Amino acid sequence: MQRFAAPTGIDKPPTLLILRVFHQDANAQAIFDRVIERWRLSGNTVLIAGTDVADRTIDADDVFTFLDGRLAERFVSHASDIETRLQQFEFQPDVEGRYRVNECYCHDNTWQQALDRLVGISDVVLMDLRNFKAKNAGCIHELGVLAKAQNLARVVILTNSQTEHAAAQAAVVNAPADRFVWIDQGDDLKPADVLATLFPAPTPNTAH
Repeated sequence: MQRFAAPTGIDKPPTLLILRVFHQDANAQAIFDRVIERWRLSGNTVLIAGTDVADRTIDADDVFTFLDGRLAERFVSHASDIETRLQQFEFQPDVEGRYRVNECYCHDNTWQQALDRLVGISDVVLMDLRNFKAKNAGCIHELGVLAKAQNLARVVILTNSQTEHAAAQAAVVNAPADRFVWIDQGDDLKPADVLATLFPAPTPNTAH
């Protein structure tokens, strides 16, 4: 599989933040199966976990934590827990050379603070807004955070015919120019196109 280059100026394996409309299980699972599995050859992935991708992100440590009755320890119950959880993230590749998927399990009172920190450690963002509606207040908040972030190289937004574009674009009207790239993917993901948009090949230097 192809490895994708990091954005200009990043000299470490880049970190990709995944955001999505919740309760869209099939879309979220397709992102993991067809995009993230390819991406893991190139860099790390972080996200706020949910039941829609539980079977894609669970690992052996999660299983043992569940069996030991310590699953509650994985949830960020208070804002003060966020840094502790981030310190537990693994950013070295596994024995097969694939980079990690690190997740935060959050409650309603902590997910926004966790989002701020995940954005802060990420280089690029892939946000799946297929079937997004203006009533999805969580996504509106996320778009606002992405628009104001200082460190992001690029945010790629996936849309389809059901996406309410006007509401989404209004939330990022004050974002830096060219930060957001909108791709109409319909319901048939094209992984190579998505990844190439996140990490475009550098333009050859033709100067002599």
